[in-house]
Amino acid sequence: MTTERHAPVNFRDLVTHLDWRQELLGLAVVAAEAFPVYVLVSLVLNPDGMLEAFPFWIILFLLLTAHTVARLLDAMRVWSPEYEIKMAIGVILTLLVAIRFGSYGQHGLLDLGWLGDAVRALAFLPNEQERQVWGVVVVTVYAWWRGRSRAEPTIDSAFTTLRIGSVALFVLIIGVLIGAPDDSQIRQQLSTVTVGFFAVGEMMLAGSFFMLPFAGGALLACIAAFAGASIAVQWLLFVAGSAAASLALGPGDGGLTVAFSLGDERAPGAFGLHLLVHRAHDVGRRVDALDLHP
Repeated sequence: MTTERHAPVNFRDLVTHLDWRQELLGLAVVAAEAFPVYVLVSLVLNPDGMLEAFPFWIILFLLLTAHTVARLLDAMRVWSPEYEIKMAIGVILTLLVAIRFGSYGQHGLLDLGWLGDAVRALAFLPNEQERQVWGVVVVTVYAWWRGRSRAEPTIDSAFTTLRIGSVALFVLIIGVLIGAPDDSQIRQQLSTVTVGFFAVGEMMLAGSFFMLPFAGGALLACIAAFAGASIAVQWLLFVAGSAAASLALGPGDGGLTVAFSLGDERAPGAFGLHLLVHRAHDVGRRVDALDLHP
């Protein structure tokens, strides 16, 4: 017989009954998702000749706010139509923030002229937008859709996010290297984004050390990028640094082993980076494989 979950009567009751370990894991999952989304948005929404990347804090703000509001409404047992009304208010407020700083960052803080410009942009009339307002609308809608549809935060869902996010990030990095100008900000930030993604991934899986070697290799690549090294050198440092970090962590009974190979033996002739991670301390000597293919 299961005990019916009661609705918290006040904020203190809500704080007491929340599983904060689960909630923190959920926030980490959202933060990890923000990195590949940031690369995609910066690649798609930046107009020709604009070198500045889309502000990362807006992506993180949208994803975290949508996730947090949806979780709080669920925890407070808010039902329809109150649920839809509060969600709509959240969408509108975050959309205004995203449009203000994402599409009209050139306006002064107290300059409200951007509101009229945004209305004209939505009507496809001439305006002074830096980035497409409709693109910002799509990003906001995506964030709130993910906030409502994201699975319950668990270790399994965290692993799924990391696997899908790693593949997506790899594909997007290839897209940036092909399509972004050499002096664009997003191109220069690729190593930093990679460090952030794998570092947050390691926090999600604390104690497993699954992502820590990759974060170390990405950090070396990030340092090389700031020093002006070529993309080839950065990738070499990423692979070599990740392998060295994995050796430093193991391969004892509680360590892990990382094996790198170009291509995939299950698909001869395919190009990609195949990462095989063996964590000996796991029950059943679990083996995880991560395939990165463009």
